[in-house]
Amino acid sequence: MIGLLTDFYQTTKSSHSGQGCLKFLVTSRPYDGINRGFNVFPSSLPTIRLRGEDESDKIGAEINLVIRAQVVKLAYDLNLKSQIKIEIENILLHKEYRTYLWLHFAIEDIYQTYRDSL
Repeated sequence: MIGLLTDFYQTTKSSHSGQGCLKFLVTSRPYDGINRGFNVFPSSLPTIRLRGEDESDKIGAEINLVIRAQVVKLAYDLNLKSQIKIEIENILLHKEYRTYLWLHFAIEDIYQTYRDSL
């Protein structure tokens, strides 16, 4: 994908007097292979890097808040017993490598599983 972005901007720059009007927002995990790919990105292309990995404790705390709020809503919507609500919350809070996207899919899966079982 990095190569395609580079090609796109170089083609746009040469065919439109150096002015491209399409901009991309690229998000990724800070894996070494991805970082190396962006390190070879041409310096003529403007880039901004926001280091989310420096904020992992804050992000984890925010995800905990969202988990708690989503489990309250889940328990209310599905009329779950208090013990089930506590168990679901504990399982979600103690998973490693949690992201907002993962949480979204986990909550949707729990909703679907409980709806189907009723």
